[in-house]
Amino acid sequence: MVQTANQVQLKPKTVEAFHAYVREAEAVMEQLLHAGGSFLWSDQSSERTQQVRAGQVVARFWAGRGPVQVSNGLIHDWIGAALIPNTTIEDTLALIQDYDNHKNIYKPEVIDSRLISHHANDFQIYLRLRKKKIITVVLDTYHDVHYRPLDRTRWICRSCTTRIAESRTQETRGRKCCRLIPVTGFCGTCIPTGDFKNVTAAWTLSVERFR
Repeated sequence: MVQTANQVQLKPKTVEAFHAYVREAEAVMEQLLHAGGSFLWSDQSSERTQQVRAGQVVARFWAGRGPVQVSNGLIHDWIGAALIPNTTIEDTLALIQDYDNHKNIYKPEVIDSRLISHHANDFQIYLRLRKKKIITVVLDTYHDVHYRPLDRTRWICRSCTTRIAESRTQETRGRKCCRLIPVTGFCGTCIPTGDFKNVTAAWTLSVERFR
């Protein structure tokens, strides 16, 4: 049976609401950053701090208990934190920024990866992703990534998906599929914003992700 993945065209009000939400959320994050409070989301709660230091990966919706409703759409805004022991922030950044090797580090979901360009703390990258739910979808995705150091032990990273296209592979060849997917359509725009901090021969990561 041939299955079809139809192209999604979001309504202008939905796209406008999404970008407005991202702008507001990033403004709040900047305010929290300069307010003199906890740098990491996990440190804003003693319970989360204990969970993360015990080795748990803590994740939840940033606002409320579910997706944010906007005109003709939903925004999935997640935030999470994890502690990686026995490493340094320098080694961690080197691993994360080794984009040519992501296909080996993050397989099987990442099946191909490539660094397109790199200047200082700005990267343009390509990732081919395998998403398998009811059907298998292979996506060619392009991202702009910016790293910002606050000091020697604290970094911020912002990664924005700029293009998503469904790829025809051996897994998807038996069905029709759309070639180009709007970046705010089929699987949404992802803007992971990460906070990195050294914690005594370890590092803690908090990530917020919009979709």
